[in-house]
Amino acid sequence: MIEAYFDGLCEPRNPGGIATYGYVIYKDGKPIKKGCKAIGHGKGMTNNVAEYSGMLRVVEWLNENGFDEKIIIKGDSQLAINQITGRWNVKSATSKRFVPKI
Repeated sequence: MIEAYFDGLCEPRNPGGIATYGYVIYKDGKPIKKGCKAIGHGKGMTNNVAEYSGMLRVVEWLNENGFDEKIIIKGDSQLAINQITGRWNVKSATSKRFVPKI
């Protein structure tokens, strides 16, 4: 089983600070990939952009490496998780950049 965790933040202010994310991916309880990145600063940078960017990088890496087993992705952003799963509507232009239309 694959378990992935992501997180993001925008500091020292939200919005408009430095947006960064981090993630770690485990296979059968052992870490197989981790990463972090500063994605930008200033206008347009928010905690939500950081969270979505972390989730997106996890999904991209898993897709690039072709895992065919059960995958669980976890994060602490209620907005990102509830929008990507379809529980919440996507209203903001920021979220629309990350959530596919279904």
